[in-house]
Amino acid sequence: MTEYQYNLKAFGESLNNVKVYVKKHENTFDIQYQVELSSLLDLWDKQSSSLERKIGLWEGTCFEAFLYNKLNGEYIEFNFSGTGFWNAFHFKQRDQELKEYQNLKLRKHRFITSPQHRTFEVQIDLSELPFQVEEGHFLIGITCILVNGDQEKEYFAIKHCQEKPDFHDPDSFVSI
Repeated sequence: MTEYQYNLKAFGESLNNVKVYVKKHENTFDIQYQVELSSLLDLWDKQSSSLERKIGLWEGTCFEAFLYNKLNGEYIEFNFSGTGFWNAFHFKQRDQELKEYQNLKLRKHRFITSPQHRTFEVQIDLSELPFQVEEGHFLIGITCILVNGDQEKEYFAIKHCQEKPDFHDPDSFVSI
């Protein structure tokens, strides 16, 4: 098992802090998003016990992960909501039309509420991806969108490489 920790950077000013912990096992990724709450941020207090797919989670508070194959530019995008909604999209190349990836089931997730934090944990089964995740040949992007009480969005990523938030930019991904 290999472990990584990232302090996501806000695009612009933010009072919020987001830490992400990634554990890479032989066949899975365990990802934990930990949001330190500011007085302006209102995240979910409860989560649905059932997981349902939904498109458009990025319109609200959303945790995202990207797994990118450096050999051919193919990647998969995961969207997660603390309310129990999630989805996955497969892109054979950047700027391709959005297409749900149906061959993947999300099996393990957990949402933890505390006075100062909201923590979302998820496990991704690498054997269900549309491509093999080979050591040294893929990148990961970890991002999130937080929506405050005024419905203003804050964009967080490991790094921002463009003049506007672009979570699909492979230059903002890191080797893992």
